[in-house]
Amino acid sequence: MNLIFMRHGEAMDNTCEILSSQEIQCSILTENGRRQVIESAKLLPKIDKIYTSPLIRTLQTAKEVADNRNLNVEIDNRIREINWGKFNGKENSSELDEVRERQVAGDFFVRFGQYGDSKYSIESRLCDFLTDIKKNNFKNNTVLIVSHGTIISFMKRILGLKSSHAKKGKFEVFNDVDFRFLDKHKNLLSDISNFEVSKRLEEIRKIKNSETQYKYLNIAKDYNNIEFNNETLKYLILGLNDKLSKVENILKPINKSKKEIVLVCVFNNFSEFLEKWIRHYVNLDVKNFVLVNNNSDDDSVKKINEITKNIKDIKLDLYNVEAPYNCFRACSWRQQILDIYGIKRWYLNIDSDELFHVDEKIEEYIDSINKDGCKSVKAIMVDVYSKKPIFENKNISDMEFVDSNTYKTEINPFYGLRIYGGPRERVFGLKSSLQKIPLLYYTGNELIVNDHFVFPKELNFVNISSAIFHYKFLPNSLSLYKNMAKSGVYWQDSKEYKKYLSAYKDDAKLSMFSKDSSIRIEDFRLSDIIPE
Repeated sequence: MNLIFMRHGEAMDNTCEILSSQEIQCSILTENGRRQVIESAKLLPKIDKIYTSPLIRTLQTAKEVADNRNLNVEIDNRIREINWGKFNGKENSSELDEVRERQVAGDFFVRFGQYGDSKYSIESRLCDFLTDIKKNNFKNNTVLIVSHGTIISFMKRILGLKSSHAKKGKFEVFNDVDFRFLDKHKNLLSDISNFEVSKRLEEIRKIKNSETQYKYLNIAKDYNNIEFNNETLKYLILGLNDKLSKVENILKPINKSKKEIVLVCVFNNFSEFLEKWIRHYVNLDVKNFVLVNNNSDDDSVKKINEITKNIKDIKLDLYNVEAPYNCFRACSWRQQILDIYGIKRWYLNIDSDELFHVDEKIEEYIDSINKDGCKSVKAIMVDVYSKKPIFENKNISDMEFVDSNTYKTEINPFYGLRIYGGPRERVFGLKSSLQKIPLLYYTGNELIVNDHFVFPKELNFVNISSAIFHYKFLPNSLSLYKNMAKSGVYWQDSKEYKKYLSAYKDDAKLSMFSKDSSIRIEDFRLSDIIPE
């Protein structure tokens, strides 16, 4: 079989010298690029089939060739541009070069930012594509593949073809391609896969509970899942083995035989927000609370007893865990609670600064979603703030504003609809994930992986149907955030908290309130927050 690799003509991203794997406006051919393609198309030999990447610049290139030869173009997502992750839309940088160097040196799993491609993900999809090319075409066919410079280089290396980097709008012809090199490369990827699985199995065997270990054995092969990488797995397993000690002097223990919803919350120094928090959930008609105390040194436990003893009909179990905090480790503490209180039950997993919001009582809401066959509920996290400078507010009662028009959405391959934006992007430039799965029907097979992702991943592919009012910047949070930033145990080495402190250093009077974007909480409507 003869293969022709053709790189798209010069596009806007080339002239702007930026990386572009998504933006349509940067993907369009320039006039010069179109001329390059027209000239090259005249020189192409007879072609039997054309495959192209789905980006605009490659589609335009393939169309110029196909129109003159009366051929159809087959679009194949596997030969799309590299997903540049956080580098998309940016110029080349030393940080990006470092990722490339690690990949060249043999690191198959380092990514271009959190959700970018890895060498393994690129080569896996290209091997699948080339295998189908071999299977679906005759040996005497000539196949044109229109793609991107680096992707073409990957394909040539996989096939053992040696040549220079493809030039814009130009093509290279390779006659009688030997696909045995492809088979060798597939074997290499298989060996890498088996090695990764064996490493994960070794970690999973450290789980002390045999039933939990069995559940994790089923996901050992999911090693290329960004949300379930080896570092995450390590901390999840530590959390599964941490000891949760039940405090026996709580007056109203939960009756496990009743399959009522159970609220689960891990807390540290909960005292300041506790009364507002617990009153909110009592008003929502939550009756069963499991609170996990992680090394609090304030009077949280004393206040829990004082407040709950006078509230009719609620049941509360308190646990202590003395292990050091890590966001993934804490997810496994929640997982332990789910196993303690059993299957065939709804759980509301919520943080100590979050107020879950629906327009009806919690059991009524669950009855309605049960009728729809739902097993998980997705919520948007809506940050709550005051008019005052962020770190000068002294009263929780002053926190009565949220953003109305600054939230954004995108589709993420691992958990469906992703929400970001809001005041955290508007004020701090952060693109934090602002969606959660707070409500989960537990059958014994589900795993809480992080604050934004549960396993199996299908549970994340549901519409946003609720909200969480997030009191992230409570009074006295400045000293707390200094400790959190220093600890490095929160998401991405506590990057978010370091950003808050940096912004405070630049402007101590920084406020989240905006005349253009802020509304009062009582004016909040989910339909207004979530863009169409």
